[in-house]
Amino acid sequence: MINTAKDIEALLSTLLKPAGFRKKGRNWRLETPETVIVVNLQRSRWSDTYYLNFGILVRELKDFPDPKDYQCHARIRLPELMPDRLYGHALFDLTNPTFGPEEREKEIAAAVRTYGLPLLERCRTLAELREAIAERPLLAHAAALRRLVGQIK
Repeated sequence: MINTAKDIEALLSTLLKPAGFRKKGRNWRLETPETVIVVNLQRSRWSDTYYLNFGILVRELKDFPDPKDYQCHARIRLPELMPDRLYGHALFDLTNPTFGPEEREKEIAAAVRTYGLPLLERCRTLAELREAIAERPLLAHAAALRRLVGQIK
């Protein structure tokens, strides 16, 4: 059941740990030889709404320990990957009465499994990251970043 941020964190840990992610605070990281994949749970400043941020850091461009999602070269939020972005945002608004605690948990888990993890699994190498950016330009929203990733050999 999802009633609090701690509940969301616990759910994310159960989904991300089997995929190799390690938790530190509200961040989960998967380190590969070519990339660092970051998942971050962020709370809104103005409400009891949360954001699930994904970031991919390209080690060849800049490598440092424990990067945050906002320091990554490519970024996107989970609802941006979903067919209905508003639905995705509503899932993480804990004051939205559309979802009960059990339904919210089920829907967040389904969204992470269906839209989040498949993308993140495809960003373990530079070749996979290039393909992901080509298919979803929002992932690398800056044209300069798309060119830069494309220039890596």
